[in-house]
Amino acid sequence: MYSGKKQSHITVQGQRIAEVGVNQGLEEHDFVLALQTPLQKELLQKCGHKRIVCVDATHGTNSYDFLLLMVLVVDELGEGFPIAWCYSNKEDSTAITIFFQHLRDRVGNIEPEWFMSDDASQYCSGWCTVFGGSPKKLLCSWHLDRAWRNAVSRHINNKQLQIEVYHTLRLLFEEGNCEQFQVSSGNKIQSLNIVISILSMNIPEDVLNGLYHTGKKQVLTQICI
Repeated sequence: MYSGKKQSHITVQGQRIAEVGVNQGLEEHDFVLALQTPLQKELLQKCGHKRIVCVDATHGTNSYDFLLLMVLVVDELGEGFPIAWCYSNKEDSTAITIFFQHLRDRVGNIEPEWFMSDDASQYCSGWCTVFGGSPKKLLCSWHLDRAWRNAVSRHINNKQLQIEVYHTLRLLFEEGNCEQFQVSSGNKIQSLNIVISILSMNIPEDVLNGLYHTGKKQVLTQICI
């Protein structure tokens, strides 16, 4: 938390645990406040390693234009649970990396198999810089749908073709049964090949034929983004 001097403080559980000087990339006016309870620490250690970690930030929710960055894991019941918060006046790679560094100092190394965020690169790159590993990147369904809509509108002028392409992508995304997906995927993947050809994209064959991996659905982040 900014103290009026040339340093910023990282705070966890209401106690200052580190002073971050301007030589680490923060400016004199920057504000960073990180919060984590003992329960959140335990859940991150228990449910984050070799599983999934999700990160997102709010925007425009207060008059000070501060951002709330949240780290979340999925518990044993399949429910999302926030395991750390960070209030800051910015969400660039410097602030995010500093937050993750002090989180790692507190909980130890966490290497999830999956990392979910929006399509901003600084979240995943900052996590990998601090925690290491190379988790598979996922977009949440809202950001994925927005990226598809924007790309379809950007690359295709014909309105009817836009509808057909988007419908094909949604059918692939929403099929939740692996066996049913395999049965019906032939025609859809053929249609998808046509879509990709139209969009002049080079999607590897193994991506098209490997939309499911070890029985788990993979979000199609490499298509139309």
